[in-house]
Amino acid sequence: MLTNGRTQVQRHMETLGDVVQLLLPGCSHVRRIFQARVPIIKYHQGLTGVEWDLSMTNIELLYILGELDWRVRPLVFAVRSWAREIGLTNPTPGRWITNFSLTLLVLFYLQQHSKFSPVLPTLSRMISLAGPGDHRVTSDGVNCTFIRDVSQLCQHMTSSVRKLPNTNSLETLFIGFFEFYSSFDFSTCAISLISGVSVPKPDHSPLYIVNPLERGLNVSKNVSHDETERLRIEFRNTAWMLESVALTPEKSPLMASQKKADEAWGLTALFEAPNIASKARNIFYIPTRSVSPSRIVDVSDLFQQNTGVSDKSAPVSEVPVDSIRSSKQQSEMQDGIKPGTKVIKVSNRLHRR
Repeated sequence: MLTNGRTQVQRHMETLGDVVQLLLPGCSHVRRIFQARVPIIKYHQGLTGVEWDLSMTNIELLYILGELDWRVRPLVFAVRSWAREIGLTNPTPGRWITNFSLTLLVLFYLQQHSKFSPVLPTLSRMISLAGPGDHRVTSDGVNCTFIRDVSQLCQHMTSSVRKLPNTNSLETLFIGFFEFYSSFDFSTCAISLISGVSVPKPDHSPLYIVNPLERGLNVSKNVSHDETERLRIEFRNTAWMLESVALTPEKSPLMASQKKADEAWGLTALFEAPNIASKARNIFYIPTRSVSPSRIVDVSDLFQQNTGVSDKSAPVSEVPVDSIRSSKQQSEMQDGIKPGTKVIKVSNRLHRR
C-alpha cells in the first residue's frame, strides 16, 4: 500500500518516464529526478529541439494561467530560452535557478498593476471565485482549491477591470519583464503569486519564491547567493541592452535593407538553431560569417508567427549586435583572455587550457 501522496506521484511519474522513453518518437536523454522537492522528468525532444520538464505538481494551476491569455506561454518560453542560453539554468540539479522558478517569475510579473490592468489574476482572487466543484485537498493536506472554469474566470477579470486592458505586444512585455526585475529588491522581498505583490522574506534565503499551493515552502531554496547575484546582474544587463538603443522602425532604415528573411541572427538565432548552445553560451550569439557592424536586433522578430498574431504597430526595440557581450565574455576580456578560451579557475588562479 502506498505510504503517502508523494510516493504515489513518484510511482505514476516512473510509469510516465517509461512511456516517454519507450513510446514517444524523438525523445532521448530521459532523466527521472524524483528526490527534488518537486519531482520531475527531464528529456530532450529531438524533433523540436526543445528540452522538456514534466511534473505532476502545480500543473493544473499553470495550465489555467496559460489559458487565460495567449501571450503567457510564448513569454515564458522566451524567458526560459534566454536563461538557458546565458547559462543561468542547468540540466543538472544544483545551485542554479530552475525553469519552474523562472516560470513563476514571469507569472508574478504579469500580475503587476501599472497604468494597465494586470494580465493575470492573483491566486487569492482565483480562490475567492472557486465554486463547490473546485474544492481539492491532496492526501498530504495541500489545499488546491481555486476556480477551474477558464471562461468564467475571464468574465470576472473583464467585469472587474478598473483600468485600461493590457494589450501590450509580446515584445513590449518581454522588455518590461527585464525592466521590472532589474530594479526588484531580491535581498529583502519574496515573490508571491498568492497576493501578486512582494512580501518580506520569512528567512535569509538568497532568492525566495513562495510556492503557490504550499505557502510555507520556497521553490527557489536551492539557488545560491552567487547565482542570485548573477541573476540580478543578467536582469540589469539585458534591460540596459534592450533599453539603450530603443528605436522605432521609422528610425531604423538599416533594418529593411540589411536583414535577410531566411537568416537567423541576434536574438532570433535563439529559436532557429537548436545546437546554438554548443557554439556559444550566449543568447546573443553572433555567427562566424561576416556581419555588418551596423546590424541591429529586432526584438519583435522573436514573436513573429505565421498566423500574423503579433502587433505590428507596437514600438520595436533594437540593439546593435556589436555592442552586446555576455557578462562572461566581458570578464574574460577584462582579464586579458581571448574570448572562447577554455579557462579553469583553481585557487583563485586562472589557467588557460
